[in-house]
Amino acid sequence: MLLRSAGLPCALALLLGPWAGEARAAAWPRGAGQSFLTLSYQHDVAPSDDAYGGLYYERGLSDSLTFGLTAGHNPVFADSNAIAFLRKTLTPEGSDVFALSLGAGWVEGAGAALRPGASWGRGWQRGAFSGWYGVEATFAYRADATTELKVDPVIGLNLEGGALAVLQLQTSRLSGGDWQVGLAPSWVRPVGDGLMLEMGAVWVPQDENLALKLGLWTEF
Repeated sequence: MLLRSAGLPCALALLLGPWAGEARAAAWPRGAGQSFLTLSYQHDVAPSDDAYGGLYYERGLSDSLTFGLTAGHNPVFADSNAIAFLRKTLTPEGSDVFALSLGAGWVEGAGAALRPGASWGRGWQRGAFSGWYGVEATFAYRADATTELKVDPVIGLNLEGGALAVLQLQTSRLSGGDWQVGLAPSWVRPVGDGLMLEMGAVWVPQDENLALKLGLWTEF
């Protein structure tokens, strides 16, 4: 069972440099005229044979307003989803960064969806070490009268050579169902001019399910 193959949608420019873009919590703005794109593929290795391909895109419309698109496709079950959203960062200059978002799109099998959300993030530095942490929460209302709540805490660490280490807790609950929890560690490193490679995994203890993930990031 796959929780999801989302990128870590967000950036902390003061601490992360040019790759702040996606490696933060989703509260930070993209920045006027700046774009970020990630493509990813996630595949179960045990016990199921599920798979998921994902796309995540952001474009800064102003210094505090960001447009985004997240989409995915599961080739095993032939289902797809796509959500476009706007995110307004309320406190772009403070140590604590807060944002609100509103998204709309389509979920296969559930129909149209409306997805409000909120996020918070903060950068940290302890001696020679620096990074970021934050929380993103969304609540999706679907045309088939179901809902889905997601709450995703994340912590990141800047490594030598521009690499990043990220640990995300992925939690979600469909209306009438139980909470699903996944632990998603990943390592991201530069691989060329304007490109980053993400390698990670998602472990879902309820199902004893392990998935591996590969992704490419670019910022322009």
